[in-house]
Amino acid sequence: MSDPAGTGTLDSPGLRALVARGDHASLLDARDLALTMSVSAVRGELDYDLLDEHAESASRFFRLWLDHLAWGGSGFEQMAVADWVGAEHGLSMVHVDRAYGIGAAVTVDALARVTAQLADTLTAFRFFTDGPDAEVDAAVADRLDRLAGTLAAVHAEIAEEAARLPAELTEPPVVRSE
Repeated sequence: MSDPAGTGTLDSPGLRALVARGDHASLLDARDLALTMSVSAVRGELDYDLLDEHAESASRFFRLWLDHLAWGGSGFEQMAVADWVGAEHGLSMVHVDRAYGIGAAVTVDALARVTAQLADTLTAFRFFTDGPDAEVDAAVADRLDRLAGTLAAVHAEIAEEAARLPAELTEPPVVRSE
């Protein structure tokens, strides 16, 4: 059993050790462990030195984690992770093959998702103006609906750009046994 900080115990390694191992099973375990942690806790465990020394396995881990967040998490959480991961591909993990492309791909993918979610959130705001105790004027919801339309158009353009990226940058990595 490992602790949320990722330092591990005698019977289960922590996040750092799992990412450093780099084999398929360890990276899947790292992804599962990261899903139980806050983004800031994961960032605290995977510091610059670890990302630099184990850049290839860290890059694969990040893409596995982001892929899971894309279908099971919040767009806002995915964006927070992608912002960090994209930057690290240009900093501590710059020596990974296609690092800048991977950083761009995870960022654009998350941007597409978060703009769609934000547009939906703005549209759903009307709920707060329809109730019997509503204290917010419907005109606020009308203005937010217009902004939602603008964001939907931005989302469509970003999604088109994401679709133009090479598939090998956007697909979750295949991890070979080492």
